[in-house]
Amino acid sequence: MCADNDDNRTSIPADGITDFIWLPNKNWVVFTSFPPSENVQPRVTFLDFPSRRQMHNHTIKDCVDMKMYVHPQGHYLGLKNEYLDKKTTKYSVELFDL
Repeated sequence: MCADNDDNRTSIPADGITDFIWLPNKNWVVFTSFPPSENVQPRVTFLDFPSRRQMHNHTIKDCVDMKMYVHPQGHYLGLKNEYLDKKTTKYSVELFDL
């Protein structure tokens, strides 16, 4: 949990966030991030609210861009991953059962 010296809740630190989605049926925030450090891979992070506990952190290797799509009832999350393979842009899709 993120709190300041007076035990008040504060912002959640996360480097390189590119997109986020609020899942009201789960009280989760899901965000994609591309940290600026070269030795850290892009990732998708699932946070629970109000506890601000990290539920899952999924690393995506060799990713150039990610786009998230949520099922209308919020039961599934689709992640479109764009990556380069021998100078050719390719795509993969990952599905998460929420």
